[in-house]
Amino acid sequence: MFDKLKGTQRSSVDDGRYSDSGTRPPSYVEAEHSRPQYSDEEDQQRYSSQNESLSNAECSASLPTPSTFASVSLHMSDRLRFLQLPRPVIAQIRSRISHPEIWPRGIQEERQYHGSWEIKLRGNPWHPTGNDAIYARRLTREVIATLYSLGWILYSSTDISRKTNDKDNLFFRFQPRPPPTVPVEWFSLTFSRGDRLRLIDCPAELRQAIVAALAYKTQSHGPYRIPGVYELKFTGHPFMALGGESMDARLLVLKLLDVLQRGGWRVYASIDQKYGGENANETDTWQICQN
Repeated sequence: MFDKLKGTQRSSVDDGRYSDSGTRPPSYVEAEHSRPQYSDEEDQQRYSSQNESLSNAECSASLPTPSTFASVSLHMSDRLRFLQLPRPVIAQIRSRISHPEIWPRGIQEERQYHGSWEIKLRGNPWHPTGNDAIYARRLTREVIATLYSLGWILYSSTDISRKTNDKDNLFFRFQPRPPPTVPVEWFSLTFSRGDRLRLIDCPAELRQAIVAALAYKTQSHGPYRIPGVYELKFTGHPFMALGGESMDARLLVLKLLDVLQRGGWRVYASIDQKYGGENANETDTWQICQN
């Protein structure tokens, strides 16, 4: 429903802000282990359960030809594929998304897949139910934030497939820069169920500003299910509106963007990450960071 908002960043990230309770994710550190490579041709074939360590020397030896561009793509209901990203970068992503506050179900298996590196996650983050829908947004945010901290800046997010249940592909460009003097914070925002806005790990001060700006349209608001998540429920169904009412939804988004801009935040990525057919009700997830 909403056009994708894209941009580039000027800072790096070395941590993210979490719930009001003060809980934070782990530091960005390079993982010490990688997973084995597999030659299975079909996605539906069973993965091997054997895991082996991959040394730093082996990582270096298996680096692809250096490239300015790389991609991260979401596949089926549970897979991430990395193309033209150095193996040590993938190792850092693995370390981040394995944290229980990011994707509690963890990683099931990894392999090489037609020139890319594939991570198969436990559960179904791209077709989530219950609390998994929240963690799935944290998962994609951590992938983006980790890449950003390493100089891989989002260049474009786009859908290049006509397959049913396809999701966005994220393209990154490598732009090295000096280390940041102040850590950049991130949070996620979702448009849910036609009438709700969910703020995932949004700082308290900014959350209060958003609630105040959207009070004219809000029916109720409060914490949602798990720590760090806050939900606003609007009158009517603005994200499923037809005719003139659809302009009300766009006005709501404009007010939201104004609050973000005045607070020093912006939408870094707008991503379709949910598994659904042509008639599915899908809206993008916003990944938001400080300017």
